[in-house]
Amino acid sequence: MNVVAKKFPTVGLTDVVYPVVIWKDRPEILHIAIFDHRRKKIGLREAKELYTQILFETNDFIFEKGEDNFKLDRLYKGVAVFNRHNNLKTLQTARHVCHIL
Repeated sequence: MNVVAKKFPTVGLTDVVYPVVIWKDRPEILHIAIFDHRRKKIGLREAKELYTQILFETNDFIFEKGEDNFKLDRLYKGVAVFNRHNNLKTLQTARHVCHIL
C-alpha cells in the first residue's frame, strides 16, 4: 500500500477572506464570528453576543500548524477563507492554520 500525501488547500482567486474572531465555550463546538477586529477591539463577552456567529464542530478541522485544538474560553483573532459556494475552507490565526478537507 502507498500513502499519497494530500496538499492542504490554498487561497484561490474565487475565495473570499474575512476577518473573524474564534472561541469555544464547549469542547465540541467552535464559534466563528465575522468581525472586523482590525478596526475595533473585542473581548470574549462581546464576542458571545455577536449575531454573525457560525458554529462548527471542531473535529471537522485538520490542523496544518499549531496545536490540534483551540482552548476553551479563549478569544482568537484571525481570518476565515470561504470558497465560492460560501463554505468555510480555512481558518488562520497567529498560531493556528486549520482546514476543512
